Amino acid sequence: MTDLTPQLDAIAAALTARRMSVNTESQLQAEIGAALAAAGIKATAEHRLAPASRIDFLAGAIGIEAKIKGSRLAVWRQLERYAAFEAIHALVLVGTVVMPAGIDSCGGKPFRFVSIGKGWL
Repeated sequence: MTDLTPQLDAIAAALTARRMSVNTESQLQAEIGAALAAAGIKATAEHRLAPASRIDFLAGAIGIEAKIKGSRLAVWRQLERYAAFEAIHALVLVGTVVMPAGIDSCGGKPFRFVSIGKGWL
């Protein structure tokens, strides 16, 4: 498998540099799409992985999910479900659902957490 670290870092940098709203998840998704486009990162929104599984964005083989609500455990389980798909080689979680520091994989695949609060610092 290809090292996705440069792509993960580019996505995280593009999303961290932008101030994003936490009003609604759909608004956050629109802002994520705009941040990715502004950084020249091609991503498909609402990518269907299976009939009942749709990730917010797929940038190459990197899945990007936006979350402003939900328990950490529920969000993590959703990410692990996405990680099981062959199309997903890495995951990025963007939002306010805080993950513990130091987590760098999910379901055996590279993982990054982008707190949208960082763009406000």
